[in-house]
Amino acid sequence: MGEKGQIPERQLRPLTQLEPDQQVEAWEEAVETAPNGKVTAAHVARVVEKVVTEPNQPDAWITSPVSDVKDYIKFAISQLERISDNDPEAWTELGKLILWIEKRRRELCLRQN
Repeated sequence: MGEKGQIPERQLRPLTQLEPDQQVEAWEEAVETAPNGKVTAAHVARVVEKVVTEPNQPDAWITSPVSDVKDYIKFAISQLERISDNDPEAWTELGKLILWIEKRRRELCLRQN
């Protein structure tokens, strides 16, 4: 167990995908918006996700209007691999992802026929 006043590593882990200045801002927001004043790893991850997907942030990894599907898939997998085995929401959210993939696959198959 960590010392008093020390932030658990599990809560800090989601911040590693941000730039240092974004990490500070995201942590401050997580503390300010924590449900019942209790910061959890899941809440920090939601705040980080919001920062990562903000529409006014340019998508650095998108370089042209024509997608390179292999790069997108590699990027998606790299992000999915970051999901903790202990995250209580993992199975539910991964199930939603699987449903989305199946729906998208069917749509693409219909277009090709």
